[in-house]
Amino acid sequence: MTTEERRILVVEDSATQAQRVQLVLEEAGYRVELAVNGREGMAKVRASPPDMIMSDVVMPEMDGFAFCQTVKSDPALRRIPFALLTGQRSPRDIVRGLEVGADNFITKPFEDAQLLARVARIFENLDRRRRGRLDMEMTVRVAGREIVVNADREQMIELLFSTSEELAESNRLLEEVKLELQEQARELERKVEERTRELRAAEERYRQLVEQAPAVIYVADAAQVGRVLYMSPQVEPLLGYPVAEWLADPGLLSRALHPDDRELALAEFARLRQTQRTASLEFRFLHRDGPVVWVRNEAHLIHDEADNSGYVQGFLLDVTERRQLEERLSQSQKLDAVGRLAGGIAHDFNNLLGVITGFGELAARELPSEHPTQARLEQVLGASRRAADLTRQLLAFSRKQVMQPRVLDMGAVLAEVEKMLRRLIGEDVALVVRNAPGLGNVRADRSQVEQVILNLAVNSRDAMPRGGTLTLETTNVELDEDYVRHHAGGVAGRYVMLAVSDTGIGMDDRTQARIFEPFFTTKPEGKGTGLGLATVYGIVKQSAGHIWVYSEPDHGTTFKIYLPRVDAPADEAPAAPPRAATPQGTETILLVEDQEALRAMIRELLEEQGYTVLEAEEGQGALEIARKHPGVIHLLLTDVVMPRMSGRELAERMARERPECRALYMSGYSNGAISDRGMLLEGTALLEKPFTSERLGISVREALDAPPPVGSNER
Repeated sequence: MTTEERRILVVEDSATQAQRVQLVLEEAGYRVELAVNGREGMAKVRASPPDMIMSDVVMPEMDGFAFCQTVKSDPALRRIPFALLTGQRSPRDIVRGLEVGADNFITKPFEDAQLLARVARIFENLDRRRRGRLDMEMTVRVAGREIVVNADREQMIELLFSTSEELAESNRLLEEVKLELQEQARELERKVEERTRELRAAEERYRQLVEQAPAVIYVADAAQVGRVLYMSPQVEPLLGYPVAEWLADPGLLSRALHPDDRELALAEFARLRQTQRTASLEFRFLHRDGPVVWVRNEAHLIHDEADNSGYVQGFLLDVTERRQLEERLSQSQKLDAVGRLAGGIAHDFNNLLGVITGFGELAARELPSEHPTQARLEQVLGASRRAADLTRQLLAFSRKQVMQPRVLDMGAVLAEVEKMLRRLIGEDVALVVRNAPGLGNVRADRSQVEQVILNLAVNSRDAMPRGGTLTLETTNVELDEDYVRHHAGGVAGRYVMLAVSDTGIGMDDRTQARIFEPFFTTKPEGKGTGLGLATVYGIVKQSAGHIWVYSEPDHGTTFKIYLPRVDAPADEAPAAPPRAATPQGTETILLVEDQEALRAMIRELLEEQGYTVLEAEEGQGALEIARKHPGVIHLLLTDVVMPRMSGRELAERMARERPECRALYMSGYSNGAISDRGMLLEGTALLEKPFTSERLGISVREALDAPPPVGSNER
């Protein structure tokens, strides 16, 4: 049989190696088929048995040994010469090849000529068998096994013995390698132990980081809402439930959520699982013991390798304090807005009350004392006085009440108020007053500070219907930046603190949020105006102070008022002037008031008291009247707030043109000549609206009898 008629099946998983063998054999005239593994090669052998098989040893699915054994176990195929291609020359592999029936070994790498010589020898042996010249066979024991050896397999025996000669040297080398490997293994073991310790230390640091973080860190099942896989221990102080309960009870999440936020929070969790990768939401939990806890939830959806939703990891951050501060800031801003509205209304209302009061008094004086209308006028005047009190409270709340600040000793103020309080609060309420030693002074309006104390004391008395204890305490304090961060509206600095505490019924959070609103009251209808605490709030703020309240239902209430501390000595309290008849006069007064009805009423009162009155609606008109008047103008009586020109600006221009002219201001609240907080400029005379005929006469007379203005020519 010629080489062109010889078919050789080459089974090799390396495409490069297979193509090289194919090229060498085909150039020598052989026909070559290729297969990539033993399974494919076996299929080709059964379909069309080749004249020779050459197979790699290491292949996927079916290696060369298994392939050879399968071929040699088939009687119809066992005489096909089978050569193993291998880079191994170990006795173990050669013996294994002999066991499975391999006829020859072709070791890699090989030269092309070596390959062709080996193939030619295999076919020569095959031809001899076919011509009937069978070679002798013998059985030898190799590695404890009996192996049949013939001419076809003699080279494998040669390989076996040649490797055996090298075995002793190899064993020595192997022993050296073994020792080296053992040393390397010990070194590797040391490194593994060191790395394990490092991993454990890193794991411990990570655990501490997680457990000491200022947030609750959790891992939850993405497929089941509420099923918690991990929860850091911070959850128990935050929400009151231990970690074990979160891990054991998937329904705990729904129960712990605030009823008003439950639907929103659960819907957000559902969206996170279905359509989102991240979620950020603030909602409320109910602590196991009842308080509301605001949390910020930051969550991230983690997917597995198949991009299926695996689990949710995230953290819960306690934002309760921030939420409370935001709510208080919002409340403060709302109060400011209401205050501005109330101040504007009260100012205009004061003007109307001034008209009612002035003309009411004029009418009462014109009628005989026995006239039946006198009683009705007295009712009108009484109602106007009560309305004036209400407007003063509104102006105090809006921080536009007229103030006459002095340096006050708070201990002395408290001692004076204590006498009134003991009569006011009743015998069933114990009064305790504590003044700290070395108490500092404050700059404030004494009457308004007294009003604050009285208002708070009345509220405390009403909160203790069965009696209790009312405690008033003063002390020096310093508010730092940390306090300011946690108390909206506070300013760092030195203060005198006045605390008013009671053992009454207390207030819940909802009531506390509204206590400073004007007209808000928890008292029965007809028992209060709802302006008491609004007035307190306005006075404290107008005095550059800060007020804070702490209360719990059934545990009483404490109001803390902080007024800025000053280093100046306390002013002496002015003695009350003796009451006398309304003073009279003959001087000339320039009256400036933009409200026509009020201006007419004031003019009539002044003329009744003997004065000559020049009147103007606004500042520019007043200046023109003054320039045309040939005689002396003794007094400028002007409103503070007027269009185009304020009362202060008018008075300053009058002082330049008529230095002898004194000034008396009128206002329901201050603006322009008075600072934004409503405090009078030093030495400024002001008549507070609404006023009576008597108050008008006294104020005008005091202004006229004061020392002459600096720079005037008055003698």
